[in-house]
Amino acid sequence: MFLGSRAVGEFPPVGHPMNKLQVRRKYDAAGLERVPCNLCGADDVETLQQYERFGGRVPTVICRRCGLMYLNPRWSEDSYRRFYEEDYRVLMGESDDPSAEMMLRQRIHGAKILAFCAPFLRDVKSVLDIGCAAGGVLSAFALAGDYQLGGVEPSRKHAEYVRTFGWEVHEGLFEDVRLPPESRDLAIM
Repeated sequence: MFLGSRAVGEFPPVGHPMNKLQVRRKYDAAGLERVPCNLCGADDVETLQQYERFGGRVPTVICRRCGLMYLNPRWSEDSYRRFYEEDYRVLMGESDDPSAEMMLRQRIHGAKILAFCAPFLRDVKSVLDIGCAAGGVLSAFALAGDYQLGGVEPSRKHAEYVRTFGWEVHEGLFEDVRLPPESRDLAIM
């Protein structure tokens, strides 16, 4: 079966208009993989939710040993890489070009995260935002205190934009980043 000139299962070009169901089917077709807990390595989980936010049958689980919540089974690393490069921003209704307006919208979200984290911030000196986009969450923390701020962002344009604020940003997926253990006090995903 073909979609235009591409076979089903092949990835369409960047910016291809799709709805959530089409996106989910495209990546589900590539298959799912079971993974152990990224934090402690255990494979002892309890399922919290059967579907992820785009409606795919990708369960959210919690590790019974350490409490980390993650998707399992999940798309392959290659599927996630392609998803964030090609479809994520379009699906979320965001532009590939970061802007001050986008950052301000994200700062509102960041203020909610900051308020949630407030009781736990007493000894926090460094914050890492995984998927920092235009830096709005980081900017909420910058306004609230003297934190060492950094991010991880797969979009080159967004990573460059965030660097203009003087914050360290690692371009790529979190899996690509090699940070020393315990180098950050708080990680936001």
